[in-house]
Amino acid sequence: MNVGYNEIGKAQALNLVSIFKQKDQMKSVGLAGCDLGVDGAKAVADYVSVSTVLTELNICDNSINAEGVTAICNGVQGNKETKLASLNIGINNIGSVGGTAVAAMLAVTGSLTSLNLDANELGDEGISAIATLLKDTTVTRLASLDLRANEIGPEGAESLAAWLAVSGALTMCHLSMNRMGNNGVAALREAVKGRAEFEHDLDDLHDDL
Repeated sequence: MNVGYNEIGKAQALNLVSIFKQKDQMKSVGLAGCDLGVDGAKAVADYVSVSTVLTELNICDNSINAEGVTAICNGVQGNKETKLASLNIGINNIGSVGGTAVAAMLAVTGSLTSLNLDANELGDEGISAIATLLKDTTVTRLASLDLRANEIGPEGAESLAAWLAVSGALTMCHLSMNRMGNNGVAALREAVKGRAEFEHDLDDLHDDL
C-alpha cells in the first residue's frame, strides 16, 4: 500500500502502521512525505522489528533524522525473520550518525538488496562507515545503492571505491551531485572498470565535481 505524498498526515499514517503491525499482511508499504518525524519513525521501527512479511518500505522525505533512522535500523537488525529487501530512507537528514546506524544494519541483514540513501548529508564519515563495514562482511546481498547528493568528498569516494572493487553483489550505484574531486571519481571508475553489468552514473560526473 502506497499512501505517500497524499497529505494524509502523521496521525493517519501512524494509524495505518499500527494496523499493518497487528495484521502483518502488507508486503509493500509507502509512507513518503507523511511528516512522520522521529516519533513516527520509532513507530515504524516497532513494526519492522516484528514483521515477517514486509519486503518493501519507502519512508523518504519524513524528517526522521539520525535518531529516527537509528531506531528503524535497530528494528530491522533485531528481526531475525525479516524479509525486507527494499528500503528507501532518502531525504531524511540522517547525517554521519545515521550512516553509521545504516552500516551496522547492512552488516547483518542479508535480505536487503536495494537501498536508497539519497540527499541525507552522509558526508565522508557516513559513507566511509558504510563502505568499511560492507567491505568486511559476507552477509550483505545489496545490489542497488543510491548515494546521490550526500556531500561525499574525495576521502569518502576512496572508501567507497575500496568496497566496490571487491563487491560481487552490487550491480547499481548512483553517485551524482557529490563533490568527490578528480581523484575520487578516478578511484571509483577504476573500481568498476571491466564490469559491463555494473550500472552507474560515473561517466556523467565531471572534473569540476
